[in-house]
Amino acid sequence: MRAAKNTIYAFDVTSLPIKVKYTSSYYDNTIAGNGITINKGINKPIYSYIKPDQETLIYRFAKHSYYSNFLTGSFPVSASSYNNWMQSTAVSSSKECDYRYFPTGANEEITVIAIPRTKFGEKVSPITFALVNSGSYNIYDDGNGNIRDYGTGSQAEQLNTLYNTSLPDFATAIAESTQSIHVGNIIYAHGIVVLTNQDYQDIFGI
Repeated sequence: MRAAKNTIYAFDVTSLPIKVKYTSSYYDNTIAGNGITINKGINKPIYSYIKPDQETLIYRFAKHSYYSNFLTGSFPVSASSYNNWMQSTAVSSSKECDYRYFPTGANEEITVIAIPRTKFGEKVSPITFALVNSGSYNIYDDGNGNIRDYGTGSQAEQLNTLYNTSLPDFATAIAESTQSIHVGNIIYAHGIVVLTNQDYQDIFGI
């Protein structure tokens, strides 16, 4: 007796992708309990006979991992020898570019926000990160890896409303906005946010 033979052809197989989307919001007093860390990085000198402290190591980590191709004396912007996890392929002079600035002065600071992968999955979706204090700042990512403060006026109120009701309309409003301050960058695939603007280093009180 011959064994039965079952053949499955390509046209017999159908697949249906499942896309799961969810949102998470945290108040400043609950982020630590959800695994989100906020750390300060400071540009301090390194001596061979002294172990670098955590602030120095965080500064060097961010500089090397995400900004090394954009510093004076380092590789050119177009260099492919190191991956700085660019979020946009737009030319550097366009509004859609992933603008990278990193402070290199003595004792200048950065703030690194690290979101655990259990909170965002494969990556943080572009145009979904928000850091809001209605009386002080309204910071959103612009979809190109930039974190920008859109102020506290009528523009910010409109963005807040759209962010909570219609992300497509919010994305359009962000693209059309002409007034914002560059605060830093978000690395969607890693869940890492780096605040590089020196005026925003104390917004968490650390």
